[in-house]
Amino acid sequence: MVCPRIGLLSSFLLMKCGPFLIQDLLKWVLVSIIQFVIGRRFYMAAYKAVRHWSTNMDVLVVLGTSASYFYSVGALFYGAFTGFRPPIYFETSAMIITFVLFGKYLEVIAKGKTSDAIKKLVELAPATALLLVKDEVWGTSYADESMVTGESEPVSKEVSSSVVGGTMNLYGVLHIQATRVGSNTVLSQIISLVETAQMSKAAILKFADYG
Repeated sequence: MVCPRIGLLSSFLLMKCGPFLIQDLLKWVLVSIIQFVIGRRFYMAAYKAVRHWSTNMDVLVVLGTSASYFYSVGALFYGAFTGFRPPIYFETSAMIITFVLFGKYLEVIAKGKTSDAIKKLVELAPATALLLVKDEVWGTSYADESMVTGESEPVSKEVSSSVVGGTMNLYGVLHIQATRVGSNTVLSQIISLVETAQMSKAAILKFADYG
């Protein structure tokens, strides 16, 4: 699309190699690499989906790009042997594959950032705790709960107050009664929700696969 507008390249691309124009042959070669080498992953995924009698986004990409590619090949030969050159759409399949792969690349980056966020959440959990078997719950203090609420203002804590594991005790001394541990804690549930969101597909992706 750009090279024909450059003087020297334009004259070269309009030269003929047998019955074909140089520019058409170059398009064919370059797009073939994108279609069957770079885009091989779509064919593999589409084959697995069709083999199990289902469809997904990969099947849609393969159908759209293959239709554009093979129509263009047919049009190229038709024009070469009849003298009438119908339009060819090699760039369409190349652009579709490029945009889809770019979207997947952005998705990988987003998931990587989510993984980093999960690691930071895990680091918020206290590594050790002192267990008091026979003692009353007592003390007053202020806790920094910004990791859960986002609010930087310290929150007053007394005997009857609930405390979120992983939050920071700021000033006083508190004896805390553990009511939830392990996977039942607020922090663990947040991590679980983030992991579930990371692994699940957005509604628009499910709709695209269904379509």
